[in-house]
Formats: sequence, structure tokens, C-alpha cells
Amino acid sequence: MWRAARGIMWLLFLLVAIGVATQIAEAVMAERVWRQHRGGLSLDRPVDAAIVLGGDFDPDFRPSWVTRRRVQAGVALLQSGKAAALIFSGGGTKWVRPVAEMMRDHAIELGAPPDRLFLETESHSTLQNLYFSFPLAKSHGFERLALVSDAFHLTRAKALAAWMGHGDIAVVSVDHRVWHWRFTQIVLHVREALAWWFNLGKALAWEWLEWRGVGEEERAQRIK
Repeated sequence: MWRAARGIMWLLFLLVAIGVATQIAEAVMAERVWRQHRGGLSLDRPVDAAIVLGGDFDPDFRPSWVTRRRVQAGVALLQSGKAAALIFSGGGTKWVRPVAEMMRDHAIELGAPPDRLFLETESHSTLQNLYFSFPLAKSHGFERLALVSDAFHLTRAKALAAWMGHGDIAVVSVDHRVWHWRFTQIVLHVREALAWWFNLGKALAWEWLEWRGVGEEERAQRIK
């Protein structure tokens, strides 16, 4: 019994150590992404479309503060000529309309022209944001793309994009300095660190299902 308890203690210690190491790595990467890609700083030329990754929404069914900031960053790219169009990505539920629609409405409130806004409304995760947005971009002839999100989110999003064959995609970081000393910042950074491991599992599951001969559409339905 003592050996079993000791083994459990060491396992818990290992998990905590991995979690702390992941959290530190995530924070370092977020700072680097913000310094290099804030506000489209690293865009050497305009993109055909910027994919604005959706977040959550408030109880009044409007985009949350996190999501609104991403929309504002996307609209700024559009108005400055750094992006010719925006793709808002985010699905909904049977009771709530897609987040992408909420994002579009907010963009129009900020002065964005409706004919330059496109919606991806099926996704419920970062992986699906990209999986459904890339074909949408291709169908409209958008070749040079960028991702718009918070700095803590973009490293994982870009890694997923590279895994899907879009390793050359540009990234635009929302200014994360306003998060300092906010409880929400802590929660989202912890969630992002955990998401790295969940997404690694998703990628491995995707490859395993492909090896088993499962078709792409079925894989997309199984792996959210």
C-alpha cells in the first residue's frame, strides 16, 4: 500500500511539474509573439484575408471583452489596408447564434464594410476554427492569410496551421499588456497551457484515425 501511495505522489508531482513547465513556456512564447507581431507589426505586405479567431460571449449574447478586442484588431487591419478582408471564425449552439455572427455585428459597429466580412460558423475549437476557415478562404480566392488572436493563443494556433499545411501563415497579436494583474489573464493562460496537451492528443488521434483508414470528414466530426 505504501508503494502504491508513493507512486501516486510521484505521479502527481510529475504532473504538477509538467504543468508548471508548460505554463512558463507558454508565458515566454506569448511575450515573444506580442513583441514580434503586435498590431500587424511583422506583416511585410498586406494579406488577402485575416482569420479572426473567436472567443466566448457575454450573458447578453454579445462578444466578450476578449473577443471584441480581437475584432477591433481585425478591423484595424482592414481599415489600414493591411488586410483586404476578414474571416470571423466561431460556431454556436442550438440556443446561441454563432460567435462569428456576433463578431461581424461588432465589426460593422466599428465601421467595417459588410461586403469585406466573411463568416465561418461551424467550429467549436481552435482546431476547427482553422480546419473550416482554410477551405472558406480558398473558395473566395484568398491565398495570403493571417491569424488574429491574443498573444497567448497564437503560438498554438500557428502550430496547428502548420500541421494543416499552412506553415507560412502570418500572425497578428492583440496587445496583451492590458491583461496584467487581471484574474481573467491567469485563468486564460492556465487554460491555454492545458490546451497544448489537449491539442497534441487531438493531433495524435487524427493521425491514428487516418492510419486506420477513417475518412477526413468523419475525423473532423470525431475530433472537435
